[in-house]
Amino acid sequence: MRHGQRGASRKGRLHVDIGSEPESEAGDGNAALSGGRRSARQTGAEGPFLPRCPPLLAASGAGRSAGRCRPGPLEGGRGEGFRAAGSNSACASAIAVRLQAAQQLATVSYSQLVRGRAGLAYLWFAARGTQREQERSGLTGGFYLQLALRQGQPADLLEKAYLALWLLTRFGGVGTRTRRGAGAVQVVQQDSVLIDDLPLVIRARTPKELADELASGLRKVRTVLGEGYSTVVRKPSEFDLIHPETCRIWVLEKPYGRWEEALDEFGRCFSGFRRRRNPDYRELRAAVHGNRDSMRPIERAAFGLSMPLYFQSTKQQATLRPTNRDRRMSPLIVRPVKLASGQYAIVLVWFRSRFLPEGEALILHAGARSVRGPLPDDGLISTFIGGSDPINGSSLRDCGLQAREVRYG
Repeated sequence: MRHGQRGASRKGRLHVDIGSEPESEAGDGNAALSGGRRSARQTGAEGPFLPRCPPLLAASGAGRSAGRCRPGPLEGGRGEGFRAAGSNSACASAIAVRLQAAQQLATVSYSQLVRGRAGLAYLWFAARGTQREQERSGLTGGFYLQLALRQGQPADLLEKAYLALWLLTRFGGVGTRTRRGAGAVQVVQQDSVLIDDLPLVIRARTPKELADELASGLRKVRTVLGEGYSTVVRKPSEFDLIHPETCRIWVLEKPYGRWEEALDEFGRCFSGFRRRRNPDYRELRAAVHGNRDSMRPIERAAFGLSMPLYFQSTKQQATLRPTNRDRRMSPLIVRPVKLASGQYAIVLVWFRSRFLPEGEALILHAGARSVRGPLPDDGLISTFIGGSDPINGSSLRDCGLQAREVRYG
């Protein structure tokens, strides 16, 4: 690791591309949809150009001292209360984040992004136009990102911000539908490497090389963090945590020429696995149309809640969700990554954290009726990634997609 001195102002400048078209020099990547009425399309980029900051990046700044700052909900192993740059906390962020547009930004509509791509449309369905909400759009273009350590701050805080950015640009995203492949920002150019053997730019040229690069990078992150960060975790963890005991990661072995092709094929397979899946479909249909007050576990719910339902034959609508909250994010993340060869690979991240707190259950709302059921286990996720699907014949293996696990323990 390259260490700086306390008090020195350190900076790092990175080039970010947001959703350029494939012929763009800056590199093409994938689209990020923002969480507001408009969405952001981001390609082959990196970092915090975001309307809504992901948790990994929100941990990039730290308070000036543990004694003067009240620790936030994310806490470092040595007592620093992490704050994002621009936080309204009483303590200013130790890291200054500066953005500069590299070119004029343009917009692309959801309809244009998914035209002729049913799998991609399935993954990003929440961006479609409805009677209540306008169709979302995406931004295309590029920008520069600079991270700077403020005067008087210890150098290791900049290194932590760098680690957070490395994680974000491999496993995270910005905007909405990030767990379904949107917002997969990626660094395309870097002035200098802050931590030896941990560049932000992807160097792997094949999916196999990417799996190896991710494994060595994750081990490097743990080495850099060093003492003060626990290596013992509770299973299941109470929140999403990248640790060999609570998070499994794969790279699909098939390379693609474009990110749209990668997500579309994955989306078609994923859709085939989930749609009208029995016995879930029969159970939900019986619960909606029958006189019942309970139901068996709905295994599909393991992929995330809420779950909107529509039965065409009866024009009946219903929603499956947790009893005491609106939603539960999917524990499975799909993310396209641009390789150094110009091709794309798919990365899957499965956070095996507690699905919902104790005492929670599932509840199906159908008009004025409500039907309760127990929580599912995660067996269906395991079947989709590495097994054979005897019901719909649409697991990854059934679709001809082999997953190579990233061994980083």
